[in-house]
Amino acid sequence: MLKYDKELCSGCRLCEIICSFNRFQIIAPRQSFIQYVDNWPQVGFVDFCRQCKGRKCIDACPQDDALFVNEHSMVELNYATCTKCLECSEICPFGELPVNGGYPLFCDTCTGEYSCVEWCPTRALSRGDE
Repeated sequence: MLKYDKELCSGCRLCEIICSFNRFQIIAPRQSFIQYVDNWPQVGFVDFCRQCKGRKCIDACPQDDALFVNEHSMVELNYATCTKCLECSEICPFGELPVNGGYPLFCDTCTGEYSCVEWCPTRALSRGDE
């Protein structure tokens, strides 16, 4: 599980850059599975799926096979069956999930590599086991 400390976040958005680059080999922050939400004039925050143990998102999804737990024990989205209703996002205990093209984005920690943690200059992001 990825953890986030809002007090340490500088809003540099490096997490978005490294995530989109790792996934798509381009710098495309809106496609990133972790996104900085600007909340001006207040300090913004980082938004991402925390892969929580409760997994209420799966239960809330009206499509039986749109959300599932993959071989790495991470919630994953089946884009072919997702109806973009975002009920998974609404039920999230951490707040709404980031969305791209109407689809909710489920961070998989780069399949355990935690690239955003490695690159975060202020250590606002950390591994859940740290």
